[in-house]
Amino acid sequence: MTKWSKQKLVLAESQFWISSQRLAVDISLGALLGEQVYSFGQLLQHPIVHVLDGAEYGWLHELLQAFNQGAMHGYDALCIKHVTQLN
Repeated sequence: MTKWSKQKLVLAESQFWISSQRLAVDISLGALLGEQVYSFGQLLQHPIVHVLDGAEYGWLHELLQAFNQGAMHGYDALCIKHVTQLN
């Protein structure tokens, strides 16, 4: 593999990651803001939400998990933990 090919592959992977992250954010926000959505289990089982882990939108994955579990105390703790991202 040439140097150019390796650079192109790295660029393609980074573009794929960025577009995957955008998709994960859009889907997650759509689920949270959608009317009559009461369960996030299917979304949480999909690999796309794991793109959010460890990134600037990791709080979104945590929020989905808290809502899916019905953990209101967990929600309160997340609001305190991620106050800068939520405001």
